[in-house]
Amino acid sequence: MTALRDHTTLFSDLRQESRLTAEDVLAGPRRAGRPVPPVGPRGSAPAGVPEVRPVAAPPTDRPLEEILRRRVSIRDYAERPVPVEVIAAALATAFRMDREAWPQDWEDGNGLGVLVAARRVAGLEPALYRADEDGARLVPLAGLADGRAAEEMVLQIEYAASPVILAITGSLSTALARHGTHGHRTLLARASGLAYAALVRSAAHGLVGSVFAGFLQSGMRPLVDLDGYRQRQLFAVSLGYPVPEPAAP
Repeated sequence: MTALRDHTTLFSDLRQESRLTAEDVLAGPRRAGRPVPPVGPRGSAPAGVPEVRPVAAPPTDRPLEEILRRRVSIRDYAERPVPVEVIAAALATAFRMDREAWPQDWEDGNGLGVLVAARRVAGLEPALYRADEDGARLVPLAGLADGRAAEEMVLQIEYAASPVILAITGSLSTALARHGTHGHRTLLARASGLAYAALVRSAAHGLVGSVFAGFLQSGMRPLVDLDGYRQRQLFAVSLGYPVPEPAAP
């Protein structure tokens, strides 16, 4: 009974703390202080893997209504490599939408980041990259495992061999300092919005994919400095080209 009371008290306190008063609304978000540095490598960057500055693919004329009507979640992909220009376009669109929706958070150092796990991307060596300058600069951070080791890095193993995974990162400590007990919720809402924006823009260029939970914290920690609090992975999207339909007999 003591344990049950403790849990009841905990949830009651959390519910009370998460309620915004009229004074809270008028005061608005708090200043979060010094921005948290971007995600960096645990060790040396992979040898022979250069930094890349891709040129984003131009917009297509494919209607948004058609993209949304035809979109389905895909886990199996063709062997065809994904052009880095399409990834750059997806990142640019996704970052722009988050900046427009949360301008004060970006000014206060509460921006989002993206890690690009590139396995079959034309224009990129297979590696884990950090998307800087809203995707206009891809900085290699670490190599990528294959086979069983790759499966142990993701929560859902069917995505382990994806041609490319965009993993959204953010600072829980900064979000909590700025938004209080609403910080985690707002961070997840923003991460999901960024992932879906990247997915829709990619679909306009013929890619398919699915959002998913992403990488395990334990799987990423040996590669990059994600401590789960100052920086953590929040959400992810898997992308690639669809498997061609079998030829009619």
